[in-house]
Amino acid sequence: MRRRTGRATARGVGAAALLVGAAAALTGCASNAAITDYAGVPVVRVLETREATAGGLEDDGDQEPGEVEGALENEQGDVQDVRFVEQELEVEPGQAAATYLENGVNLAVVLWGSSTCPPVGERLHVLPDEPNAVRIDLREIPPDRPCTMDLVPHTTVFGTKTSTVEPLVIHVGDETIELPVK
Repeated sequence: MRRRTGRATARGVGAAALLVGAAAALTGCASNAAITDYAGVPVVRVLETREATAGGLEDDGDQEPGEVEGALENEQGDVQDVRFVEQELEVEPGQAAATYLENGVNLAVVLWGSSTCPPVGERLHVLPDEPNAVRIDLREIPPDRPCTMDLVPHTTVFGTKTSTVEPLVIHVGDETIELPVK
């Protein structure tokens, strides 16, 4: 009787490696672990338009050199100054939020909790039974750790796929966030 356990085991390991690779491809990064986390909300680039007048741009005094990205003409023929400005993501106090960063390369998830025991995302999992949905596991806080009673935002950043065709549904803790198509 011949044994083939070495070859069968190698096939099993190869199949497991393919499954792990496929899961990594779904999340768009080599790992589904969080990239970073920090107190506060993320800074995002927002497109801002301002009306141009014959004498120059409205609100011309606060314009920094290099901020102007271009000018657009609207349907009425009015020219608008178009630029990107960086600002903190607008979030409702106490409400979980999410946004894409760096043109969709990263996903930032904002959760609210104690400043000394913040809710921190650890891993992102693609859900096989829900199209375009993920679940985020939170880092466990030891039950004997003293935590302040304040409510502050905390952001965790994950790598993502570079494009989506449907809104992304994010399940984290008891909350569900729907993020529009990037």
